[in-house]
Amino acid sequence: MLLCTYIFFIFVILIFDLKEIYNTKHKNKTKRMKKITSFLISLCIVLGFSEVQSEIKLTTSLELGSDFTFYPKPVASDGKVIVDWGDGTKKEYTVDGMWNKSVNGTQVGDTIRIFSPMQTFDCSDAHVTSVTIIDEPDLTLLDCYKNEIERTNLDISGALNLETLNCYNNPKLLFLNLSAHKKLTTLDCRHDKSNTSDPDDKGGITTIILPSEGSELENITAYNNDISSIDFSGCPNLRYINLEGNALMDINVSNLTKLSKLDIRKNHISNLDVSKNTALEKLYCDDNALTELNVFANTELMDLVCSNNQISNLDLTANINITNLSCDGNLLKKITVSNMPRLKSLKCSDNQLEEIDLSKNLHLQKFWGQNNLFSFLDFYYNQGLNTIDIRNNPRMTPCSLNFMYQTLSGLESASPYVNLFLEGSNAETSSTSIATESKWTVDVTGDGSAVCKDVTATIETSEFGTISLFQPDLVSHELHPIENNTLEAGVPVYITATPIENYQVRYYQINGERINGSIFATTENVTVSAVFVPTASNNYIEMGVESNASLSFGISGIDPETEVEIDWGNGEWQTMTIDNESITRIDGNSKGTTVRINGLIDYFDCSENDLKSLDVSHNAILATLDCYWTGITALDLSKNTALGKLNCSYNSIGTLDLSNNKALFSLSCYNCELGSLDLSNNTELEEAVVKNNELTSLTVSSNTKLLLLDVQNNEQLKSIDASMLTDLEELQCSYTGLTALDVTHNTKLVKLICSNNKLTTLDLSKNTLLERLFCDGNQLTSLDLSNNTKLNYLECSGNGMSACALNDLYYNLPKCSTTPTNVNMFIAGINNPNEAEGSETSMATKKGWKVSVDGDGSGCNEAYITIEPTENGTLELRNSDNEIVNSGSKVIKNTTVTVKGNPDEGFYLKNVWVNGVSVTNGEFVVKMASVVTAAFDEGSSITEIENSGMKIWSTPGIIRVNAENAHVQVYSTSGALVWEGNIYQEKTIDATRGIYIVKVRNAQSTQSKKIVVE
Repeated sequence: MLLCTYIFFIFVILIFDLKEIYNTKHKNKTKRMKKITSFLISLCIVLGFSEVQSEIKLTTSLELGSDFTFYPKPVASDGKVIVDWGDGTKKEYTVDGMWNKSVNGTQVGDTIRIFSPMQTFDCSDAHVTSVTIIDEPDLTLLDCYKNEIERTNLDISGALNLETLNCYNNPKLLFLNLSAHKKLTTLDCRHDKSNTSDPDDKGGITTIILPSEGSELENITAYNNDISSIDFSGCPNLRYINLEGNALMDINVSNLTKLSKLDIRKNHISNLDVSKNTALEKLYCDDNALTELNVFANTELMDLVCSNNQISNLDLTANINITNLSCDGNLLKKITVSNMPRLKSLKCSDNQLEEIDLSKNLHLQKFWGQNNLFSFLDFYYNQGLNTIDIRNNPRMTPCSLNFMYQTLSGLESASPYVNLFLEGSNAETSSTSIATESKWTVDVTGDGSAVCKDVTATIETSEFGTISLFQPDLVSHELHPIENNTLEAGVPVYITATPIENYQVRYYQINGERINGSIFATTENVTVSAVFVPTASNNYIEMGVESNASLSFGISGIDPETEVEIDWGNGEWQTMTIDNESITRIDGNSKGTTVRINGLIDYFDCSENDLKSLDVSHNAILATLDCYWTGITALDLSKNTALGKLNCSYNSIGTLDLSNNKALFSLSCYNCELGSLDLSNNTELEEAVVKNNELTSLTVSSNTKLLLLDVQNNEQLKSIDASMLTDLEELQCSYTGLTALDVTHNTKLVKLICSNNKLTTLDLSKNTLLERLFCDGNQLTSLDLSNNTKLNYLECSGNGMSACALNDLYYNLPKCSTTPTNVNMFIAGINNPNEAEGSETSMATKKGWKVSVDGDGSGCNEAYITIEPTENGTLELRNSDNEIVNSGSKVIKNTTVTVKGNPDEGFYLKNVWVNGVSVTNGEFVVKMASVVTAAFDEGSSITEIENSGMKIWSTPGIIRVNAENAHVQVYSTSGALVWEGNIYQEKTIDATRGIYIVKVRNAQSTQSKKIVVE
């Protein structure tokens, strides 16, 4: 209508102007004026009626003639709705929104068309396959759920003021373009599963395009679809998101500051940032691939479900409003919930928890803690509990269970269902009657036979502080100090510590093993100790450097938020916070000659920096130190008792004292000019790389956990005793001057490098797991690898082996355990080379090896004979001296070997092959390593039959027998008699194609033969 009004306005102006013109100049042309006027009026009418008309188009999967019902709310106050049911005929209906809300008719064509402007429209659950909205500016609600809308066939581009779209449960719908629908506030395109246990029951939506800016969207429900990515950057008003069960790899909600509920469970998300969603009250992110979750900023959280991820640390200290917490199925070793007074439900099962403090959770009703490492549980303060599941906690004892039963509140009445689950937690001899008397229903009934005697605690002293032990009174539950170091078995023990000035407690140990807290329970005598460390300001690393040197360090802290200070040399401190999960790089230029780093750092990497000195003696918690190639000339590790991994290679330190580093498990100190090294105190060592030094001796008898030992290029070492290293998997001892090497005790050895020594023998018969062997550059005259069936790489060049010795090696060599693409057997050498070119390398290549030199076999006058096992007979081989030749024997080349068959009864020697070539006249001349095979068949040999004066053979369709005065029987292979009769000389017997047994008997002999008839 705007267009018509505009044209009418122009028309009025034009009439006025034309009137003036005609009045002054053309008074006689009134008729022409009327024509122009008529034309303009007609144009206005045509253009007015050509405006776009409001319309909703629907297609369905119904058969023509079916009833169809929809629920419109038209804009017009009279409730008029015009419908074309598919044949071009328009019918008028009236709805009043009260008694008559629907329109019903019969579909008579492919497309149903509704022409009235609408406020709301509902065509749900009606077999609709497509919806097209045209010029419906007043439409605010569209319901088209539970239909069959296909692919991209939901076109709502003509309803830009739509506020609510419900298109859920359209399993064929793939795509939603809502980029222009800025007024949309609610979107529901979920898929409700018909079978909740079927993971493949999903909706088809893969893509939802939302407005890039200015969207009023508040709620989106799109669970159980196939959405892999979605952009919320233009939707700052979102409050509710449910994308459960999609294919999301990541999600960005950083601009959604109003978000109160986020449900993204059952996706593939590995990283989630909710630090900007401070209004978040409910977060469901279970069944993803999260390794960490930071909810410190989400102080309004009431529900947090992060189950079945890979989270190892979860800090909930800021989340005091949580009432429902599910963190089961993760890697948690510790969880703190004492700051959650409103907590009602706690699921922490399937983790690695050793203890949990529930004393502040007075409203707790349900606790699931199965499949953990709990040794005790205390529910004294949880008087509202009605469900407890602690199944499969193997560290629980009958005595600690008895204590737990005494902390349970009494229930009003006994439940007909189990509400205290104990299976797998050693409850069989506990006193479950304590719990059942309080109306709890258990799944395991204990007989109460467990004896819980007092035990003794030995407290280790420390120069850095003292510790005290307390246990609760069973009636008042108040803590009291233990007396005479006596503990009540199964009752929790609380440890407190008093460090000296400038020190703090790092952790506690029970019998030398660290615990993840300060409480434990025991039924045996124990030793209790504390590890004290300096406070952060007194825990530091100091380095001497050149002024204005470019430096780069890698550090990691002991806690998720570790405060660190760096002084680059000018006395000014730079403060930063690091975590304990990753390595933080620090780069800068020195502003003096001393750089100092303060803080509780347990990982320090200063490798490949130019240092004058390195002092780590004031960092008692250091666990990993990498100072590779820094130029230092001294290293004091006497105070670093927690050190587990050290790399100080390529430094001219000359000496290295590791006597106090009993926790060391990995050591790399090559190229350090070390003349001696004592590892006797380092019993936890698993890797020791001490190559390229000046060691004259090395004792490793105490290092029984070693998996890798590398002592290469210590030319004065001369000997090494590895007999105690029964777990050793890799030994490298090249260039050490060894004259002997015993690895018969190292049965787990996978890789051995002993090149360039003076070895004359090497026994590898016990090393059946060996895969790679380097023994080149020795004086080995022979090498037997027959037991090393997993071998796939060999270097044995430069041993001066003869061609015959190499042939022995090849013959006994197992088949290569892999399929090599490059050379994997090096057999020649430059210094003291082996006679590889004259060896028979074909013996190795036939076993799958790729050799470095192809030998022609000319260097050895003997050849191996291999007799393959046969069925139904044996072979007898004799050499030219008429001596028996057994399989694996060697014979002189160019001599003759005779072959005789010894068939079992009823069989004969059919054929003999040498290296695949048939033998004639029962003998062959040995030219090379030979493999002899044979085939024995049923019946007598042709030779035997002919010697008896008989002959049996076949031609196509005929069996021929030649014998004097003989009785002949012909049988099928199934035993059926095919022909029988007497013959006097030669007989032809008709036979169909097949295999037959022919038996011939006369006065001289009885013979049989298998015949094949073509």
